Amino acid sequence: MMRLQLAAQILNGRYQNEDAEGEDIAFSSISTDSRSIRSGDLYVALQGERFDGHDYIEQAQQCGAVAAIVHKACVCSLPTIKVADTRKALGELAGAWRQSFAGQVIGITGSNGKTTVKEMLAAILAEQGEVLATQGNFNNDIGLPLTLFGLQAQDYAVIEMGANHPGEIAYLTSIAQPDIALITNAGEAHLEGFGSREGVARAKGEIFQGLAKRATPVINKDDEYSEYWQTICKEHQAVTFSMRDKTADVYGKWQQKASGIALSVSISAQAFEINLSLYGEHNAMNALAAICVAQVLAIPPEKIIRALTEFKPVRGRLTMHRVNSQLCVIDDTYNANPASLQAAIKVLNELHGEHWLVMGDMGELGGDEQALHFSAGLKARELGVDRLLATGRASAQAVEAFGEGAVFFQTKDELVEYIKQHQPKYQPEHQPEHQPEHHQEHHQEHHQEHQPRQLGILVKGSRFMRMEHIVQSLIERSN
Repeated sequence: MMRLQLAAQILNGRYQNEDAEGEDIAFSSISTDSRSIRSGDLYVALQGERFDGHDYIEQAQQCGAVAAIVHKACVCSLPTIKVADTRKALGELAGAWRQSFAGQVIGITGSNGKTTVKEMLAAILAEQGEVLATQGNFNNDIGLPLTLFGLQAQDYAVIEMGANHPGEIAYLTSIAQPDIALITNAGEAHLEGFGSREGVARAKGEIFQGLAKRATPVINKDDEYSEYWQTICKEHQAVTFSMRDKTADVYGKWQQKASGIALSVSISAQAFEINLSLYGEHNAMNALAAICVAQVLAIPPEKIIRALTEFKPVRGRLTMHRVNSQLCVIDDTYNANPASLQAAIKVLNELHGEHWLVMGDMGELGGDEQALHFSAGLKARELGVDRLLATGRASAQAVEAFGEGAVFFQTKDELVEYIKQHQPKYQPEHQPEHQPEHHQEHHQEHHQEHQPRQLGILVKGSRFMRMEHIVQSLIERSN
């Protein structure tokens, strides 16, 4: 709980309450959406290009809001705090709310893997105590403050931080004030805002630069920019993880099996193994990152093992759909950039049979957009993709680079229809229950010569491309 007069002091705002003489009202949480207001909430009237939250103050009051934060005069009976910028006020209040939290706050950022690592770590910590974790894409300057207002009596908070411009991570760090901060990696994501991969690394490094002295940085020692991050953490006791360097605090080795990843972990004198229902080296690295943070928090190995053994992938993050014995569709449509595309293709290559890549545009690549899509086509060919099917303006470059075996489509429906016409026809396996021995040998030879075509299809693209619709269509049509 927080009281309005204290909130007004924190925000240096003007508190106005015409209906209650001197009454100091308390609020239990905060909301920026009048449709989701709960009784006792403080409503923050945000203004965007296409909306103005000030227009919904009356609706917020009807839904139970006890007061509103505004940046312009409004005619209403609801108590208000007037500030210069309601969006900034949201962050300032969240920072003050966070200061009363007695548990451990873990901040996670990076170009790839932050959502998966967040979910893995939350699962591990749930074995030890109560956990608050970022939901969905609530990782920006609006979503993160709203997440922090969920802090109550939990033991841990796992907070994801996203950004597409310099300075954003610094701002989010100042609000969340993490006790432990992790950068998963720095890759070619959001280049439109950061300019270069080095710009990405510097922006992600803002999470370390904003740490209190007592906080612990967690560094991926295998990343190209790990030394840079260690230099900006020289006043802190950093903890490292690696798949290549045995001197790291947490060292791992992985092996891909049909059922998933077999991960061997070494922490000082301890060693243990985990079997995960996930695929790909990048997911092994994601698990290692989560384990490293858990090690900082002194979580026992048996709880780490149990949580990760039972962990299921985030929907749209390399989700395997085995449609039938001949067709496997990999849904990796949550988002896309060059590094995550390559990682997904490597997972595709683990499947038997032909490998098709269904590709949509990768967003926010700035001036390098055309070149990076062209490179993606070359890389897909180099990594052994048999056929590339693409849609989206920029993905035409990938088709050109891939050459023979690549097809461009104006619409998703055309692409799905093409797959329907060219995918292998399903042939249910059938074998008589009782056969003479010589007939069994003949059947095995015949079966090997006439095995039905196997096909793995990877569907990948940035969020705005809505490539999950293709996944759904493929599953429905194949069934």
